[in-house]
Amino acid sequence: MQKYLSKKFYIKFFLFISDILLKPILYWFINRKFPKNIKKILIIKPDHLGDMLLATSILKPLKQKFPDVFIDIVCGEWALPVIENNPYLRNKIIINVPFANRKNISGLRKKIEFLKTFISSLKLIRKEKYDLGLFLRSRRGNLVSLALLGDIKYTVGHGTAGFGFLFSKEVEWKNGIHEVEHFVEILKPIGIDNKTEDFIPELFPLELHRIFAKTIFNDLKIVSRMAIIHPGSGNLLKTLSIEKWKKVVSILLNKNYEVVITGSNSEVELAKKIATDFDKVKILNGKFDVLSLYEFFKLADLIITVDSLSAHIAGIANVRTYVFYSGLGDVNQWRALGKNITILKNDCPESPCEGKGKYNYAWMNFDIEKILANL
Repeated sequence: MQKYLSKKFYIKFFLFISDILLKPILYWFINRKFPKNIKKILIIKPDHLGDMLLATSILKPLKQKFPDVFIDIVCGEWALPVIENNPYLRNKIIINVPFANRKNISGLRKKIEFLKTFISSLKLIRKEKYDLGLFLRSRRGNLVSLALLGDIKYTVGHGTAGFGFLFSKEVEWKNGIHEVEHFVEILKPIGIDNKTEDFIPELFPLELHRIFAKTIFNDLKIVSRMAIIHPGSGNLLKTLSIEKWKKVVSILLNKNYEVVITGSNSEVELAKKIATDFDKVKILNGKFDVLSLYEFFKLADLIITVDSLSAHIAGIANVRTYVFYSGLGDVNQWRALGKNITILKNDCPESPCEGKGKYNYAWMNFDIEKILANL
């Protein structure tokens, strides 16, 4: 059976049957010849913020290979802060796929929003007549239908979410490698064979973001060393318990760090619970956008966080960082990149961890004192 990434057998079986039945019908509608001239490239990446940040790593190599090309991207509106000011991108085309939509609205409204954005964006995509389409999502919601409906001359992607025959070039999936290396797999058929080390995620803050971060830092009147705790994640199963975070704070304070908590507005209550009993801890939730948070991270001496966008930002900020990983995903594939990143992970107590629907912290039961002993 084709390598499908879904963990549910009935979904794998459905995709397998669909591929068998539909491939003989639709295969011949897809152009299989690589275009002679590449003038417009469309990247399809309808993912969360952290995934989008990883995807920025391909933009510079793309532009080096095709210096005169226009590069546009399909993404959810929530991912826009990560690609703000990116000099390699021309247009951002919005399609809000339901799986990544974290708005506080019903599932039905998310589906309606998806259909509206898909139909309006499909018109734009067809009008542009892109020469090349790169599909960077390997799981459900990868918008593979654009390979058939988008009037894109040549498309490349993994078939791991099914319907891979719709791509002009279906790329083989390899297990146990980083997500950026999966992007490299997609770029090789179009003549980009750089080393993995050449693919570096990037953010592009402006001077105003630097000034804002510095102003906040100066207002804190840090005397010794600043440690930032960023405890929040889009998934509660990916964070430590309140008690564990309190232990982190206590150890940091005892080691003469001045502790600051960052995160979104929605995580203020989490931050308050962690900071309870610690008068010196500063809560800065909701203060920063993505680019100013990146600048603020660069001012820190230490960052402690979990598997989320914050870990990836810390990685490119090149600050000493500890990242706690749950058993929900493959660390080899999703770990934050950076020379100063320390990966912390326990073995998952249940197999598979993903899809259990339980809010327990069994795989986040770290020995905090042992981990932070040598700070």
